[in-house]
Amino acid sequence: MTWAYYEDYVAMSTEEIYAKINSQPDYTTKKMVICLNNNIIWNSIHDAANFYGITVEGISCCCNGFINSKYKNHEYCGID
Repeated sequence: MTWAYYEDYVAMSTEEIYAKINSQPDYTTKKMVICLNNNIIWNSIHDAANFYGITVEGISCCCNGFINSKYKNHEYCGID
């Protein structure tokens, strides 16, 4: 599946939409994260999630400000 923000989609030409659908995602881009509880810096969300035994989604939600009760004990924030 391919996703786009609606506001971006409505501004795209038909050619840009097809190009986006047919493009391969770039999974090589990594963003470092830091655990604010112990100041450990990880090279990627995946590395941190594997170490703590939690989901990538949980860390990502916290980094993006969507902390809910499921992840309230895991406060993470992304850094560049």
